[in-house]
Amino acid sequence: MESDDEKFGPLLPGFVQIEPPYCYRCPHEKSGYPECDLPCAQALDERIRSEGPQTVAAFILEPIMGAYGITAPPEAYYRAVGEICRKQGILFIADEVTTGFGRTVKLFVSEDWTPAPDILCLSKAISSGYLPLAATLATEAIYQRFLGEGNQFKHGSTANGHPVCAAVGLRNIDILVNERLPENAASKMG
Repeated sequence: MESDDEKFGPLLPGFVQIEPPYCYRCPHEKSGYPECDLPCAQALDERIRSEGPQTVAAFILEPIMGAYGITAPPEAYYRAVGEICRKQGILFIADEVTTGFGRTVKLFVSEDWTPAPDILCLSKAISSGYLPLAATLATEAIYQRFLGEGNQFKHGSTANGHPVCAAVGLRNIDILVNERLPENAASKMG
């Protein structure tokens, strides 16, 4: 079987990965959670230590992996990797581009995580897919770091600051929240 490097490589240098938390076909050859001790989370700690925590900026995870067949790890995984990130001084980033804004019967998969992610990456459902729109949410500490002259994160994108897209996104969020659409979806699931 070809490795990812063989299929898609070479990958951008400086990025390292760990095996995904996939209980059905556990890459750590365990029988599944809760019988295992989350070796998938322990792999993050081991990788950070082997790379050197001072060289690792962040851990990015997709809460429900689409490329693996809409696969969600056990809830304990999120807590474990979040705690590892805190202990190691690494930013914890949740990529909720696919899962955010009620697509999983919660507004965000990560809304109840402890510890909470430092950064959320959002898109797609923020405008119900009608217009291109994305957002990045960060903790107050990260926000404060970029305040002030010369501290801005100077970056742009194709649909950056488009008022119509932003207006659609705000209205869509109003509908999702005010009509309690995630809660309604949850009630239909039994």
